Amino acid sequence: EADYRAGPLGAGFFYMRSRWRTLDFSELGAYARYDLTPSFSVKTNFLRKWDESLDDSSVRNIYSLETRYHPGRFLNLGLEYGSSIPDRGAPKLAFRIDASGELFCKISYSFEKTRAAPDFHGQFNDSDSTYANLSFPIWEKLRARFSLRDYTSSLVPERADTSVVTQERAYRGGVTYPFSKSTQASLELQDVRRKDLLAPVDFDFQEHSIHSGLGHNFKKFSLQTYFDVGTLDNQLL
Repeated sequence: EADYRAGPLGAGFFYMRSRWRTLDFSELGAYARYDLTPSFSVKTNFLRKWDESLDDSSVRNIYSLETRYHPGRFLNLGLEYGSSIPDRGAPKLAFRIDASGELFCKISYSFEKTRAAPDFHGQFNDSDSTYANLSFPIWEKLRARFSLRDYTSSLVPERADTSVVTQERAYRGGVTYPFSKSTQASLELQDVRRKDLLAPVDFDFQEHSIHSGLGHNFKKFSLQTYFDVGTLDNQLL
């Protein structure tokens, strides 16, 4: 692995080969980055993956274009578009969007959206996920937070190489209160729905729960205690 940096320009590459596996694989990667302004940069990435014991059909070439815009603490925005191109066959696409920041009155937020086609052989594969989080002060040190997570493990369930395709949607909302720098209490309500998209359906249930916690940092170690109570409804019955 090697990296080079000179002013606004950066570049690097790496090579990795596995050992003592049933199917050994190798990866060769490289990147080039250029900072157009102090707050905006562009980066190109390349990754080549292949299995040592298989034929050329196992080779995957992954290209991506990534941009980052960070004008201040109120916004850190990243966009990435990728293409997985086998030596034989059509390219498969994926994209990722992430944003985070802190607004007025100490309101903080984060958001991430990823989507990768079947046979895309990058970090994500055949999935769609969305995550959003919002946190803001209520009174003095008391803060509220809300989050949403939506995930599907296969974009084309009927073509999935598995007997279960999971779809999950979770809503969470709660409060945290730091009694001191080392002690904090939390209370959270959550609603989670998980179901199988493939017929015959293996599961479909909804969870409603309350999650409470209390933690203390003793410098050299920390102690966390939690208490959960809730209901689990089987939608198949």
